Amino acid sequence: MVRFSFIFVVLLFPCNSLFAQTVTPVQDKANNGQLKRMVFNQWDDWQPTPETNWLGIPKDPVGWAYWRVLHHAYWNGEDKRPWKTGGQFQQNYLSLLAQKNLDQKMVDTTNAMMETNLATALSMNGGVADIPYQLYFKSKFDDLYQDVMTYFQALQTKYPASFNQMMNSQNGKKYVEFLDVEKDRIETIHELFVDRGSRMVNYFKILSKLQPACEEIKNYVHSYMLLAALPPPEKIQQPKRSTITDSTDAKIVRELLNNWKTN
Repeated sequence: MVRFSFIFVVLLFPCNSLFAQTVTPVQDKANNGQLKRMVFNQWDDWQPTPETNWLGIPKDPVGWAYWRVLHHAYWNGEDKRPWKTGGQFQQNYLSLLAQKNLDQKMVDTTNAMMETNLATALSMNGGVADIPYQLYFKSKFDDLYQDVMTYFQALQTKYPASFNQMMNSQNGKKYVEFLDVEKDRIETIHELFVDRGSRMVNYFKILSKLQPACEEIKNYVHSYMLLAALPPPEKIQQPKRSTITDSTDAKIVRELLNNWKTN
C-alpha cells in the first residue's frame, strides 16, 4: 500500500508540471509614457517614438504621424505635468498655504472684533448689566427719595389735614410731579441700550439736579409741619393795649407809675 501511494505521487507530479504556465509581464509603453506625463516622472517619453534618424526618416512612421501630425500641439507644447517641480500642484499647494495664513488672520480679526463688540454690547446693556447704577447711583437715588418720603409720611401721620392741603397746593403738585418725572428718567436711562459713559453722564446730571430739589421739597414740607404745630388763632392771647394816650414824657411816667401801683 505504501509503495502504491509513492508511485501515485510520482506519477501525479509530472502531470502538474505539464499544466504549469510561465507568465510574462506585458507592458504598454504608450500607456506608461502617458502615465508618466500625468504625474511627475517624465514628460517626453513619447511612445511610439516620433523621432527621426540622422537622415530625417521617421524611426516609427506610426509614432511620427501620431505625435508630430495628429497631436503636434500637445507633443510640441509645454510640460503640463501637475506634480512636477514648480508645477500646478505645488503652485496650488503654496496658494492654499498662503490662503490658510490669510484665513487665519481673518479668523483672528473676526474673533477680536467679536470680543470687542461683545464687550461694547455688555457695557451698553442696561438692567442688571448696568454696573455703575448697581454700585453707586442706585443707593444715591434711593437715599434721596427715601429721605423726602420720610418727610411726607411724617406730615401725613401727624397732620393729615395739612398734608392734604399741601398735596392740593400748586407747589405741592409741582414737587410731586417733579419727583415722578425724575424717577421715570432714572428708570429709562437704567434700561436704555446706550454707551456706559453717556449713561453715567446722565446719572450725574439727574443727581446734581435732584439733590438741591429734594432739600427744597423737604424745607417746604417742614414749613407745613411748623404751621400745623401752631395753636389756632382763637387760642392766641392778645397783648394788652397800652393806656398811655399822652405823648409827653411826664404823663408817660405818671401812667407807668399808676399802672405799677395798681398792679
